[in-house]
Amino acid sequence: MVSLEHNSSYRQKLTHNPLVNAFVEFIENREITSFDFSQLEKVIYDLMVSYATNDKTTFENNYTELSRREPSASAPYSYNDFLIFVLICGTKKFSLHQDWINSVLEIRSCSDDECKLSTLTLQNLLNENYSSTNNHFPIILTAQNLLDIHLLENKLLNSCYSDITQNAFPRFNSDFLNLVTLRAFDLIILRKDILDEGEVRDLKTFEKSYQTKVSQVSNFLHWIIIGGVYFLLLYSYFTNPSFQKFVKPHLTFFNSIGGGGLLVLLIFNKKIKLITVNLINKFWGYKNNV
Repeated sequence: MVSLEHNSSYRQKLTHNPLVNAFVEFIENREITSFDFSQLEKVIYDLMVSYATNDKTTFENNYTELSRREPSASAPYSYNDFLIFVLICGTKKFSLHQDWINSVLEIRSCSDDECKLSTLTLQNLLNENYSSTNNHFPIILTAQNLLDIHLLENKLLNSCYSDITQNAFPRFNSDFLNLVTLRAFDLIILRKDILDEGEVRDLKTFEKSYQTKVSQVSNFLHWIIIGGVYFLLLYSYFTNPSFQKFVKPHLTFFNSIGGGGLLVLLIFNKKIKLITVNLINKFWGYKNNV
């Protein structure tokens, strides 16, 4: 399971690898730290910075320079998941051609499961096949967040969350796969919707509907009670001679009391309504916010 302790200790190790640290800052939408990178790492760094700053020209220039290289199964850049991931996100963001990226992924010759997993998922990401059950969903979620597009449906989010929490961390030898796993975990927690079939969302919807209905019932009861009191007084006055005989000599006084009472009810309407709402909530066992 991804614990806070594992998360923190793993991230601390990132400072020993400037490119990995820069990638973490990139996927977390933070300012990307500069460093004396090697040639390929500097290209990746420039791509990330230009992506983050919406600098299409710089991104496109770096991508054009890269795409002049003939895709090769023996070239180190062909297996650099950081590079390919950033290129996919950037070409989607800036609407650039993706043929070269697709060629690089196709010529990869993977001998281990991690390489096969990342390659297949990156291909599906490139082709916008986000929901394939063969994907490593943390890659998809991290990219979707960067691209500011709607995340996976709740069923897949739940599956991804369960997969992350039911396995020890770090799960992979690949820093790339581990980093996107951590990022996906954060994104799902921030989403606050990890219960089956969107139960949290349904509960929030119910709560909003419940509060609206309680407010409507409170208003109804409030005015029913006021109307009922005045109706009973008028009814008694016109149907009960003894009551009418008692009231008539003091009619001005009682009219003043009635008018004043109505004015008080109008002035303190909100407070009276709040009391009624709290009583209704208490009756139904709902915890009051005030």
